Amino acid sequence: MSFGIRPSRSCWYEFRDRAGAYVDTLNAQLLHQAVEAQLTTAERGALDGTAVAANASRRRLLNPERLEQRLEQLEAVADDEAQGEEPGAVPGWMAKTARGRAHQYERDGQAQEQLAQRQAANAQRPTSQRQAPDQVVVSPGDPEAPLGLDKDHRFGPLYTVQTVRDVTSPLILGYEVFAQASDAATLPPMLRRSQQMTGRHLKDLLVDSAYVTGIDLAECAVQDVRLYGPWKANDWSAPKTRSRLSKDQFMWHGDLDAYECPAGHLLKRVSGHTRRCSGGREVVEWAVPGRGANLPSLSPAPTVYDESTRRTQCAAERTRRADRGPPGWDGDGRSEGGVSLAGSGH
Repeated sequence: MSFGIRPSRSCWYEFRDRAGAYVDTLNAQLLHQAVEAQLTTAERGALDGTAVAANASRRRLLNPERLEQRLEQLEAVADDEAQGEEPGAVPGWMAKTARGRAHQYERDGQAQEQLAQRQAANAQRPTSQRQAPDQVVVSPGDPEAPLGLDKDHRFGPLYTVQTVRDVTSPLILGYEVFAQASDAATLPPMLRRSQQMTGRHLKDLLVDSAYVTGIDLAECAVQDVRLYGPWKANDWSAPKTRSRLSKDQFMWHGDLDAYECPAGHLLKRVSGHTRRCSGGREVVEWAVPGRGANLPSLSPAPTVYDESTRRTQCAAERTRRADRGPPGWDGDGRSEGGVSLAGSGH
C-alpha cells in the first residue's frame, strides 16, 4: 500500500500524537455496537500479555558515567555552534545536524531522569537483589522502555502489551501498553480498562499463573470477578518434602487478629513493616513469635510442646513473617484469612 515508503520514527510518533486521542473512542463505539447487537456480552474475557521490543538498540545501553559523558559532549558542541564555530569531528553516535543533536540532548536528559528513578528503586531492593550502581543502565533511544528478556530470551528495552480478549467472539475488550518487563500488577488496571471500553463489568476472567496472586485475587473479589487460572503452573522445581506444618493447618481469627496453631495456641503479631512489591504495590510483613524466640519485641513463644518433633514442625528457631495485603487474602492466594505466614514454617 505504501509502495516501499519507510516513514521515519519521528513521523510515526507525530502520527501517534495526532490520531492517538481518537483510537479509544473508535474502538469503544465498535464494542458498544457489538453489545447492542448481542454479538457479545462483554462479560467473559481472557487476559494475557506479551513483551514487545522497543524501537531502540539493545547494544547501546548507558550507565550514569557514560550518559554524563554524552551530555557533556553534546553541550560542548552546542556551545561551539552558539559562538558561530564549526564543530570538529564528532563521535559516531552523535547526530550530524544541529536539530538532530538537540533531539539527542532532550532524550539523554529524559534518560538521566529515568536512570535516577531506577537508581532510587535499586537502592530500596534487598542487598541480595541489589545491582551495583554502574550496572543500572538505560537505553538512550527510548529512555522510558524498561530492560528485560523478550520471548526469544534476548535482553533489551521492551514494553509489555496486555489484551483482554472476548471468550465468545473475536473482539478485544481492552488493551494497554505498560512500561514494564513483566505481567505483574497489570490485572487491576486491565479490569478498569475493559470496563472503560465496553461500559460493562467483567464477570469471568481467564488468566495464566502469572496473574494468580493474592493481591490480584483480592482485587477480583472486590470487583466481583471470578478468576480462572492455574496455581504455580510455572514452578518447575522438584517438590520438596515438607518438614513443618502447612499454612492451611493454622486457623485465622479475625476478631483476635491472630492465628491459632494446631495445638490451640495463638500466634499474635508483635511487629511489622511495609515492603514494596513489583508494580508499586505494598504489603505489610508481620513478625510472629517462633520457637525459642528470645527477642524483647516478641510475645512469649508457646511452651506447651512436650514432644520435640511436633514443636519443630510448628515453628522454626527464628521469627516467622506474615504478609498482609488487602482484606480477604493471604500470601498463598487464598481468600479465607487476612494474613498468611510466610516462609517454610507457618
